[in-house]
Amino acid sequence: MMMSCSSFVKSTLFFRGLILAILFFRPAVKLPAASLNEGEVFKEESRFSLPGALPETAAVYGGLAFVLTEDGGMACVNLEERRMAWKVKFGAAATVKPAVNPAGEVVFDTYGTVYEVSRGGEIVSRIETGRHLAAAAKSEGRIIVRTEEGRALVFDPGSNASPAELASGRKLTAGPLVLSGLIVFGGSDGRLAAYRPAGQVIWTYEASASVLDSMTAGEGILYFATADRRFHALSAGKGKLRWRVTLSGEAVYPVSIAGKRLVLSTSASIVYCLKKRSGVMNWWRVIKSRVFDRPVVDDSLIAVSADMPGISVLDPASGGLKSEIEIGDYVPGRCWVSALWYSKGRLAVLAHGDCPAGPQLIFLKNRGIGACRIAHKMSLQLVDNTVRKD
Repeated sequence: MMMSCSSFVKSTLFFRGLILAILFFRPAVKLPAASLNEGEVFKEESRFSLPGALPETAAVYGGLAFVLTEDGGMACVNLEERRMAWKVKFGAAATVKPAVNPAGEVVFDTYGTVYEVSRGGEIVSRIETGRHLAAAAKSEGRIIVRTEEGRALVFDPGSNASPAELASGRKLTAGPLVLSGLIVFGGSDGRLAAYRPAGQVIWTYEASASVLDSMTAGEGILYFATADRRFHALSAGKGKLRWRVTLSGEAVYPVSIAGKRLVLSTSASIVYCLKKRSGVMNWWRVIKSRVFDRPVVDDSLIAVSADMPGISVLDPASGGLKSEIEIGDYVPGRCWVSALWYSKGRLAVLAHGDCPAGPQLIFLKNRGIGACRIAHKMSLQLVDNTVRKD
């Protein structure tokens, strides 16, 4: 028996209404404290200006942020105490992100001049290399640099002798990375090599593509990415492969290490969380705009710097969105905010680009779980010290 058109429509509307009624009147489900659908509230504590700050040079070590500036200076900020520790001027803008060793010594380059600065801001050594550099570091009293042409040179600050060259004939694309008394470089040919400062080769490893300039190390393991979207873990002492995974996009920023987790972002704006021991994936999350910095990782949160809306705060256990921190007068492609550091509920971010008040270091306090659903969004107005909450 054929059903009439009107009867069919009435039946469809009845069942649709029944489904909507069930969904609307269903009992409320109590969400756990760390639910993906509740947002954490961050409130501004303080801020101060960092005129001419170069955000891509910011290096954080031991609760201190070292930021180079356009006027040829370096600012050292004590993040724990929220104050400027010192600022020195060198006369030329830096081109290399500072490398900080366990002693708190900072090595960086200003158009061919390599400076070594103590934790207190005093110049320890100054070397004229006559070359534009891509990276610099210190090991066993020697200054090791990688030039823009891809050469590796070793300088002795106490000698006028010509620098020694490592990996002669190769074009280096990553390093120097100093770990366990070794200096590691990676090249466009996919080869990694670990050297003693005197030049002795300790081990080599052959990867399948050019090594990206995002190497990092922790607890005797060297982590690096290659241009074919692979991410590797090697034993630092012998260069033996521990594990290797393939990602969506290139891991162009160093991995962040927190406990048993590795967190990294890729050129495809995907954040991955991997098991440190095996490389097995815990979770991954797509960020809705370009990720442009290394994630800041803590046991309680992950702060990801992206074009829009600003800082995405993720749950380390699941990758769920906990909060978003926005700039109130955000203009795409002009004003950004980068997460630098998180400790004991306090997040330090650097606002930079064409912002109304110029580059500023802003300190935010985590006030805990907010009452709003989905994601709590906070706007930071960079003209004054007011905080607007949506």
